Amino acid sequence: MRLRDVLAGAATALQRRSLATSTRELLVETVAAELKVRRLRSATTAPHDAPRSPTVPPPHPVDIVYTWVDDSDPAWRTDLAAARRRAGEPVSRFDDAARFRGYDELRYSLRTLASRAPWFRRVYIVTASQVPSWLVEDDRLHVVEHREILAPTALPTFNSHAIESRLHHIPGLARHFVYFNDDMLVGRRVDWTLFFDDETMRPAVFREVAEPPDQGRAEAGMYQASRTTTDIVERLTGVCDGRMVRHAPYALDRETLLELEALLAPQFSATAGHHFRHVDDLSVAASLAPRYGLARGTAVERHPAVEYVSLAHPLAATRMRRIWRTGRFDLYCLNSTERGPADGLDPRWMRKWLERLAPEPSPWERAED
Repeated sequence: MRLRDVLAGAATALQRRSLATSTRELLVETVAAELKVRRLRSATTAPHDAPRSPTVPPPHPVDIVYTWVDDSDPAWRTDLAAARRRAGEPVSRFDDAARFRGYDELRYSLRTLASRAPWFRRVYIVTASQVPSWLVEDDRLHVVEHREILAPTALPTFNSHAIESRLHHIPGLARHFVYFNDDMLVGRRVDWTLFFDDETMRPAVFREVAEPPDQGRAEAGMYQASRTTTDIVERLTGVCDGRMVRHAPYALDRETLLELEALLAPQFSATAGHHFRHVDDLSVAASLAPRYGLARGTAVERHPAVEYVSLAHPLAATRMRRIWRTGRFDLYCLNSTERGPADGLDPRWMRKWLERLAPEPSPWERAED
């Protein structure tokens, strides 16, 4: 909310109120709104590398998990085409090519992680038997194949909900971890306390203000999954809160995920077995676990500075420029899951912007010739 919008709103309210309404009351409201705007601005305009939180290490290990796919891999494309033929159904718009398109975002996300959030213990990258040509594994970074966490009958899978429903079964994974899509990046120096409560290690949940729009059950995307979550959480806890979780890295607790899997075994199993997104899927990592934790009091609500950039949006370049120039966002996402201008996005243009946003190579990049 901009200051001029606050003042304009107050002026309109003054005109509409009766003459008996106290001008002083309106003035108090306006000043309070102005102070709120200023607090929000001050909370999101710190210098790019300014410390964001205490620098003490977390009391328990915190791991990072990524999911990643190479959409240019011929073997993967062959498997995708065969799976679609076997399905014998039209592909949902949430399973179109944009869902898998990549611009080497993983490389740049790892760069921001290593330089701006170096407090993690280990990184796991979950893939379909693929490894980026530039990636070098070491003691702090491991590649996990789908077959290590999913049943043979569930493979190959092209369903992010299925993969996310099994992340807590990664061998050696810490109890506390943060789940990144490969298009999620760290915008400035952040501490582990952005993601977990500094006393109890309860995961932080980044909430939206809005509830999902009512689109019926025709689409197997995030809105349907969010509505499913609302119903399940209300049934399990008695709490009904339809607000969505922001599309940003998700802090998670393995114990909560195991608890949910025991409570909802048939739904977890069905979700893991869907090769493509399905209207009955659970969105475990991105919706169910965070909202269940809030309802149970085992998670805390947070409102960090997060920017979401749809690469299909006409103003995508403007928003990326704002991220780069201001350095005021803790986290940001460069998302290409919608049809539109992003279908014809020039990879060279994307590489230029990604290099600006994350110029320093991470420890896991192979030296280029």
